[in-house]
Amino acid sequence: MNKQQLLDHMKDLIKNSPDINYDQAVEDCMNLVNRLTSIEDSNETLRYTFEYINKSNGEMSEFSQMATSREEAETLIIPRIADLEFAGPEDIVLGDLISISKKVGDNYIACEGCAS
Repeated sequence: MNKQQLLDHMKDLIKNSPDINYDQAVEDCMNLVNRLTSIEDSNETLRYTFEYINKSNGEMSEFSQMATSREEAETLIIPRIADLEFAGPEDIVLGDLISISKKVGDNYIACEGCAS
């Protein structure tokens, strides 16, 4: 999902929420999308954490992948999860991106505004 698609999706969600100030919410969403985009555009290696479902046993879990972009993380993570779960890649359904973390020293911290 690119920046404009994400913003459009967020606007649709806001329109369907009657108790939200539309103009303020759109501005907040634009700020969030811009922060997320600037972090992902930096080409630094980040830790992307996704939810996933193993179709063969129906269990849901989460797993992280180091990558320079969400797209790269999505490509790399499915074979790793399949290996961990002793399943085929076709049995793994990648779910939501639940966090993006940035390495600081030996620790990872959640980037403000990065988590979905």
